[in-house]
Amino acid sequence: MSEQNKERTEGSAVETHLGYVIARGESAPLTYSDTDGAWYRNPDKATVFATIAAAEESIGRLDRFKKSARVMNIRSRGQYMLISAVKAE
Repeated sequence: MSEQNKERTEGSAVETHLGYVIARGESAPLTYSDTDGAWYRNPDKATVFATIAAAEESIGRLDRFKKSARVMNIRSRGQYMLISAVKAE
Protein backbone atom coordinates (compact mmCIF):
# COMPACT_ATOMS: atom_id res chain seq x y z
CA MET A 1 0.00 0.00 0.00
CA SER A 2 1.39 3.41 -0.90
CA GLU A 3 2.26 5.94 1.79
CA GLN A 4 -0.18 8.42 0.18
CA ASN A 5 -3.25 6.20 0.70
CA LYS A 6 -2.15 4.72 4.00
CA GLU A 7 -5.00 3.18 5.91
CA ARG A 8 -5.19 2.90 9.67
CA THR A 9 -7.78 1.54 11.99
CA GLU A 10 -9.15 3.38 15.01
CA GLY A 11 -11.67 1.27 16.83
CA SER A 12 -13.95 -0.14 14.17
CA ALA A 13 -13.50 2.64 11.59
CA VAL A 14 -10.93 2.49 8.81
CA GLU A 15 -9.42 5.86 7.95
CA THR A 16 -7.92 6.52 4.50
CA HIS A 17 -5.78 9.54 3.61
CA LEU A 18 -7.04 10.93 0.30
CA GLY A 19 -4.75 13.91 -0.25
CA TYR A 20 -4.84 17.65 0.37
CA VAL A 21 -7.47 20.35 -0.13
CA ILE A 22 -7.57 24.14 0.03
CA ALA A 23 -9.76 25.40 2.87
CA ARG A 24 -10.58 28.58 4.75
CA GLY A 25 -12.42 29.19 8.01
CA GLU A 26 -12.12 27.66 11.46
CA SER A 27 -15.26 26.11 12.95
CA ALA A 28 -16.99 25.27 9.65
CA PRO A 29 -14.28 25.42 6.97
CA LEU A 30 -15.11 25.89 3.33
CA THR A 31 -13.19 23.86 0.76
CA TYR A 32 -12.21 25.05 -2.71
CA SER A 33 -12.96 23.50 -6.09
CA ASP A 34 -10.31 24.36 -8.67
CA THR A 35 -12.57 23.37 -11.57
CA ASP A 36 -15.58 25.48 -10.46
CA GLY A 37 -13.61 28.29 -8.83
CA ALA A 38 -16.05 28.13 -5.91
CA TRP A 39 -16.00 27.45 -2.16
CA TYR A 40 -18.19 24.65 -0.72
CA ARG A 41 -19.21 23.47 2.74
CA ASN A 42 -19.22 19.92 1.41
CA PRO A 43 -15.64 18.56 1.15
CA ASP A 44 -16.80 16.03 -1.49
CA LYS A 45 -16.91 18.89 -4.00
CA ALA A 46 -13.34 20.07 -3.30
CA THR A 47 -10.40 19.49 -5.60
CA VAL A 48 -8.10 16.90 -3.98
CA PHE A 49 -4.39 17.46 -4.60
CA ALA A 50 -1.78 14.70 -4.40
CA THR A 51 0.90 16.95 -2.89
CA ILE A 52 1.07 19.95 -0.60
CA ALA A 53 3.11 21.80 -3.25
CA ALA A 54 0.33 21.39 -5.85
CA ALA A 55 -2.25 22.77 -3.41
CA GLU A 56 0.00 25.72 -2.49
CA GLU A 57 0.47 26.49 -6.19
CA SER A 58 -3.29 26.61 -6.62
CA ILE A 59 -3.61 28.99 -3.65
CA GLY A 60 -1.20 31.30 -5.47
CA ARG A 61 -3.67 31.52 -8.38
CA LEU A 62 -6.63 32.58 -6.20
CA ASP A 63 -8.05 36.06 -6.80
CA ARG A 64 -9.87 36.29 -3.46
CA PHE A 65 -9.22 34.77 -0.04
CA LYS A 66 -5.55 34.10 -0.86
CA LYS A 67 -4.46 35.29 2.61
CA SER A 68 -6.95 33.15 4.55
CA ALA A 69 -6.75 29.99 2.42
CA ARG A 70 -4.58 27.13 3.69
CA VAL A 71 -3.73 23.55 2.78
CA MET A 72 -5.45 20.85 4.85
CA ASN A 73 -5.45 17.03 4.91
CA ILE A 74 -8.55 15.25 3.67
CA ARG A 75 -9.36 11.71 4.68
CA SER A 76 -12.35 9.41 4.72
CA ARG A 77 -13.67 7.35 7.58
CA GLY A 78 -16.49 5.18 6.35
CA GLN A 79 -19.05 7.48 4.76
CA TYR A 80 -17.59 10.62 6.34
CA MET A 81 -15.04 13.06 4.89
CA LEU A 82 -12.74 14.70 7.46
CA ILE A 83 -10.38 17.62 7.01
CA SER A 84 -7.62 18.62 9.42
CA ALA A 85 -4.61 20.90 9.58
CA VAL A 86 -1.38 19.78 7.94
CA LYS A 87 1.25 19.06 10.59
CA ALA A 88 4.37 21.23 10.43
CA GLU A 89 7.47 19.33 9.35
